[in-house]
Amino acid sequence: IQEKEIMAVGATHYNKIDVRLICATNADLEKMVSENKFREDLYYRLNVIEIRLPPLRERMGDLPLLVDHFLRKFEAANQKKIEVVEPSFMEILELYAWPGNIRELENLIERVVVLSRDGTIDKGLLPPNFIKKAQGENVFVPSLDFSMSLPQQVQALERALIQKALKAAEGVQKHAAELLGLKTTTLNEMLKRHKMR
Repeated sequence: IQEKEIMAVGATHYNKIDVRLICATNADLEKMVSENKFREDLYYRLNVIEIRLPPLRERMGDLPLLVDHFLRKFEAANQKKIEVVEPSFMEILELYAWPGNIRELENLIERVVVLSRDGTIDKGLLPPNFIKKAQGENVFVPSLDFSMSLPQQVQALERALIQKALKAAEGVQKHAAELLGLKTTTLNEMLKRHKMR
C-alpha cells in the first residue's frame, strides 16, 4: 500500500499501481488494534478518511428514499409498475428496529414487489411476524439529552411512545392502548397529562 506496488502471484517483478482502497467493516478496528487483534500499521494506512454510516434504525429519515430506490430496482427486475405505496405500509416500516439493516429492507421490498398484484404496496403484503415485531417489540430509545433531568427525559420518552402507538393504531386510542399494554382510561389520563388531546 505504501509503495503503491504489487507483485502478481508467480511474477518476478513489481508493477506500479494507482488505486484507492475503500474498506468497510462493522468491527471496532481501533479497539481491535489496542487488543492486538488487528495490525496497527495496516489500520493507520487504511484509516485516512473514516466515514461512519449509522445503522438504518438511527437514520429513519432516509427510509422513504431507500424504499423508493428499492421499489424502482425491483420494479425493473420483475417487470412491474408500482403506482401506490400506502401510508400504513410506511408507518409499519418506521416502527421497525431493522436489526438486519439495509439488506433486510432490500429483501422486504423485493418481497412486496413480487407479491403485489395491482401495483399497490400496502401493509397486507408484509409478513405477519414483521408487523407483530414492528408494533410489539418496537425498540425506540431517543438519544439522551443531558440538559434535561431524568424525570423530564422519562416524560419525553413516554410522550414519544404514545405518539408512535397512536400513529401505528391510526389514531384509534383503544388500539394504541393495547399496543402500549395499557387500559384505555390510563392512556386517556396520560394524553391529558401530556396535553396531547
